[in-house]
Amino acid sequence: MYFGHLYVLIGHDLSATYAAAGFTDSATPAGDNPEDFEAIVWHASTGNKEGFFAILRPTATPETVAHEALHLSHYIMRSRGIKPDLNNDEPHAYLLGWLVRQMHYALTSKELVPAATISLP
Repeated sequence: MYFGHLYVLIGHDLSATYAAAGFTDSATPAGDNPEDFEAIVWHASTGNKEGFFAILRPTATPETVAHEALHLSHYIMRSRGIKPDLNNDEPHAYLLGWLVRQMHYALTSKELVPAATISLP
């Protein structure tokens, strides 16, 4: 429905995880230092990876996951030209729920999932 890929990375050192994802800048596309946050999310492309990225510390709380998932849902909707509708927010709610589920799975799973297999709904 939305097309694209979601990349969820987990790491204690957000800067190192950010670099391991193929990003060479010391700051995120928004100019943030990854170490200033519990988690970071953004829409970007690097090499052959284009999509939506989330880096979470393994200790990320449910509140952090929900907070970052909301940012991601806005990035996805904006990039697809979709305007949130406060009178009918079902599409947004389903997307948000899906993002939270993917991020929670990444935090709790002992199994690694190749990033390219996580396609947007």
